[in-house]
Amino acid sequence: MRRVLLGALLVMSCGVAFAQEPGDIPCPLFDAPAVGLPNLPGGWWTTSGGTNSFLKFAATAGVTATEVVAMGDSRVLVCTYGGVGSLTRVAPSNTKCSPTPAGFACTAG
Repeated sequence: MRRVLLGALLVMSCGVAFAQEPGDIPCPLFDAPAVGLPNLPGGWWTTSGGTNSFLKFAATAGVTATEVVAMGDSRVLVCTYGGVGSLTRVAPSNTKCSPTPAGFACTAG
């Protein structure tokens, strides 16, 4: 129980939400670069070079595109931040996700 509460507090303090069940999944948004850059939210990854460099510039670029793509046997959600790069996460299982301007709308399916 304590871990669940700590995890919820961490998510709320970072201003980032992510879902494991159907519903809206927003692309992570980052505040302007600061001295201490945040870690990526749980479930998200980037292949855009160093994570700290990506986060520094993603704050400036903001989300410019979203798409759902096939990766092997999985569907993944991709948030693009201008020419800086993208963040990716596996879509929740047993859902159908559609891109929205700032994230994804996922329904049971």
